[in-house]
Amino acid sequence: MPARNNRQSARRRAHVPLDGWRKSPPAALEQGDVVGLERTLAAVSILREPRWGEALAGDAGAAAALAIEALHGGTAHVRRDLAMSLLALRALRGDATAALIVAHGLTRLSRRHARPRLAELAGEWIAWRRDGSGGSSTMEGA
Repeated sequence: MPARNNRQSARRRAHVPLDGWRKSPPAALEQGDVVGLERTLAAVSILREPRWGEALAGDAGAAAALAIEALHGGTAHVRRDLAMSLLALRALRGDATAALIVAHGLTRLSRRHARPRLAELAGEWIAWRRDGSGGSSTMEGA
């Protein structure tokens, strides 16, 4: 039975929902979530957005610019979730700046929609960055 549960869990994580950055604390995301998120993002393209390919290829500046623009410009929720998910992936791999931008995005949404849980999540992303969890061996190289 455990082998079947592992297969089901792996299948569930083949593609991770793009709203995970605003629903789950970073410590709750597992290696399978990271791999699934990477696969999901790699399968997506944003039309008329040349920075998307650059961000996927590892350009931290392009990823940050996309996320900040999505947070502050009235872009569609899907585009915001794509950009923020890409930053969350970078944060989970140890990018402290990405974790701070994810926290900023959560704080902004918390204020805009009066959702205190988002502010709590922002604090968890900041703590993740500060305590060095983002560079843990379980997430490196994912």
